[in-house]
Amino acid sequence: DKFKVALKQLHDILTNSEAETKSIYFYGDFNFPKINWNTKEVPESLQFFIDFCDEWNLEQVITRVVF
Repeated sequence: DKFKVALKQLHDILTNSEAETKSIYFYGDFNFPKINWNTKEVPESLQFFIDFCDEWNLEQVITRVVF
């Protein structure tokens, strides 16, 4: 899956640039309506994304559906 590969590449870039010592902001619409951002309940197929967010202390700011 291309998204999983891209996230792995991003993980490697962040690790190599010592990003854990910097502020990181991601903006955009990942469009994952099956993720409950309040409870982090997620289908198994998207657990890798939640794990990535947890590892890099990323959080979803907007938790409601926006059209």
